[in-house]
Amino acid sequence: MGINLIGKKPTTMNNKIAVDTNILIYALDTTFPVKKQLSENLIDNLPTISTQNISEFANVCLRKFKFDKTTPASAHLWRVEV
Repeated sequence: MGINLIGKKPTTMNNKIAVDTNILIYALDTTFPVKKQLSENLIDNLPTISTQNISEFANVCLRKFKFDKTTPASAHLWRVEV
């Protein structure tokens, strides 16, 4: 079991890791490379991601990162800057 960004064991459900939406956001954030790398490592472990996480993530991508609603998210990932 891994360690999350604040040094505590992650929440688990039936031996699955659940992550907060912030972990998904940190994976796009080039401002804090350490948080970016840690979040990518957590995501590599295929965590449980709820529909609420997806909704919150999409909202941040559209509002904060200014993703275009008509363009697939993968096209935006290379240019995200916070």
